[in-house]
Amino acid sequence: MPNKFILRWGAPTVVAFVTAVVFFPVLKNGFVNWDDAANFLQNLSYRGLGWPQLRWMWTTFHMGHYIPLSWMTLGLDYLLWGMNPFGYHLTNLLLHAANATVFYFLATRLLRLGFRGDSSEGAGDISWAAVFAALLFSVHPLRVESVAWITERRDVLSGFFYLLSIYYHVRAFEENETGGVSPHRRWSLFFYGLALLSKSVAVTLPLTLVLLDIYPLRRLGGADGWGWSPLARRVWQEKGPYVLLALPIAYVTVLAHRDIKAPLEYFGLLFRAGLVFYQMVFYLAKTVWPSGLSPLYELPLNLESPPGGYFLCAGGVVAVSVSLLVFFRRLPAVGVAWWHYVLALLPMTNFLLIAPYRAADRYTYLPCLSWALLAGAGLVWWSRRSKPGRGALLFWGAAGLVLFFGVRTWGQIPVWRDSNSLWTHVLRVEKKSAVAYDVLGRMFLDEGDPVRAAGFFQKALELRPGFGFANANMARILQEAGRPHDASAYYQRALASLPNDFTLLNGYATCLMELNRSAEAKEFLGRAIAVRPTAAEPHYNLGMLLAGEGRDVEALAAWRTALDLDPADVDVRVQIGLLLSRKGDLIGAVSHYRAALDLNPASLEAHYNLGMLLKQGADWRTAFPHFRKALEINPRLPQVWLELGDLYRKSGEIDEAANAYRQALALNERFQAAAVALRSLQKKAGRASSRGAHDGR
Repeated sequence: MPNKFILRWGAPTVVAFVTAVVFFPVLKNGFVNWDDAANFLQNLSYRGLGWPQLRWMWTTFHMGHYIPLSWMTLGLDYLLWGMNPFGYHLTNLLLHAANATVFYFLATRLLRLGFRGDSSEGAGDISWAAVFAALLFSVHPLRVESVAWITERRDVLSGFFYLLSIYYHVRAFEENETGGVSPHRRWSLFFYGLALLSKSVAVTLPLTLVLLDIYPLRRLGGADGWGWSPLARRVWQEKGPYVLLALPIAYVTVLAHRDIKAPLEYFGLLFRAGLVFYQMVFYLAKTVWPSGLSPLYELPLNLESPPGGYFLCAGGVVAVSVSLLVFFRRLPAVGVAWWHYVLALLPMTNFLLIAPYRAADRYTYLPCLSWALLAGAGLVWWSRRSKPGRGALLFWGAAGLVLFFGVRTWGQIPVWRDSNSLWTHVLRVEKKSAVAYDVLGRMFLDEGDPVRAAGFFQKALELRPGFGFANANMARILQEAGRPHDASAYYQRALASLPNDFTLLNGYATCLMELNRSAEAKEFLGRAIAVRPTAAEPHYNLGMLLAGEGRDVEALAAWRTALDLDPADVDVRVQIGLLLSRKGDLIGAVSHYRAALDLNPASLEAHYNLGMLLKQGADWRTAFPHFRKALEINPRLPQVWLELGDLYRKSGEIDEAANAYRQALALNERFQAAAVALRSLQKKAGRASSRGAHDGR
């Protein structure tokens, strides 16, 4: 009894504990600037589980994914932890440990079914082989990306429900085998639906169930045939509800990906097909020997046909597939493991090329389950056929392999500690990664170091001259440095590869405006509006262009459109205020300035412009606080000091006025208006002093 208790509950506890210990360092990691920023740091929509958040979660295709259930768990994390990454990593860790535990229970049943009838069965070897399989899966270094990257919550969550669905499918078979009536089939469908709502890659699970029905459940392909016997027909009919659940998710996923897949002119069909075979070999090789792992295995640009190595991979995959079909009756476990690997990998082979990489470690999370299970089966087979006394050697060999992978995983986790460690590691492994250079450049640009950032962007462009993002970033640096002509060339190269990028279209339009190429600027603003009709920025820029041409009525219409799209846009309100004040509508201008200050009390332009209007009115003293506030925001503005000096002078505060004029001159010694005002003030003060002396005599 104690031995049974240990095997039943001690073994899964060991699996969960070892998995948690190996991945414990992940709790020290933070957010990284690879999708985490767009998903969490800049995304307010997921934060909570109120109706607005739930509606967004269940309707969004954010970043090309439909994952409402994953978003719900992340919304719960926000309620519990706010923006502390510790809590998000903790949830990922717990889910992965739970997956390892569920996989242990599933492996135990499948191994037992696979070795049923084996007269050499030993006590407890199935359970320990299941422990080995579960740990081989859970502590393998290829799992790090799915667990240590907060964005990949969808991997561990969908994996949890995926495994539960298979587990209850097997339980349903066992119940039917003994003649019982079981609700397990309904549970399997339920968890399959949850897996699909966590990540659509679970769509291939019905095919995995068919493979398990072939072996080790032996419900298809044996004496009952493939489809004519009552049992075989029942097996196929069982898969109908799974397919009905999968079809709408597959359709929604295609919709989500339609705007982010690479066009055929950049990567031809032959290249894409070759990439599929390459990935199948690549992941298998990394499973056997997980060295040189990287968060990014960069994809070369503009390859219409695959490299020669891709053809070798295709030949190998086809040869193995055909061989395992021919020898399936002799090697059913190997055949099922291989075909599960291939089928589970197909949705993640990047055939649509929705990202600039040739492979990704996270894509192995579900496909490599079969290799771990096959290793557990191999351990059982070997232990039952080895000579007496070698059981301990097998046990320590298996433990050593788990330890080896665990140590490699422990060392891989710090790669995801922060953005700098992530991308510097990419460059250590992929020394010609243009994407890594570009991302590191953006990090320095965000930190206010454009010179160092430009160096990284140039390195990226040396590797990939047509790299759209690096060209766009160089254009941004040059434009902000006051070199619009040079920026224009980079914008053109960026748009050649990213013709429908809204930010690029809008940015290039502003660059053309600086070059006084108004007609072209209008064209690109029109394209930006067509790409993103709900964006206010291009309408704002169009208004600026029209106002510069003296077309105030059209400019005002463009700015009102921008304001309708974004009522909180302070800059638009300031520009409308300026235009209305020029037209003599002072009441309207004041209204817009005050609205701008309600939205942003630190708006320098709104304070200054409102102060200028109030200064001209009967209640001119109300301008004082706005000029003072403007100087609090930026005390190095000579024009504001001049206006404040005029107000002091008007109110009779001569010393304060003189001090304000001196401040203006200290900032700009050639500021003639301040110099004239100060001399005028000093002359008046001198005359007043002379009159005072004469009266005294």
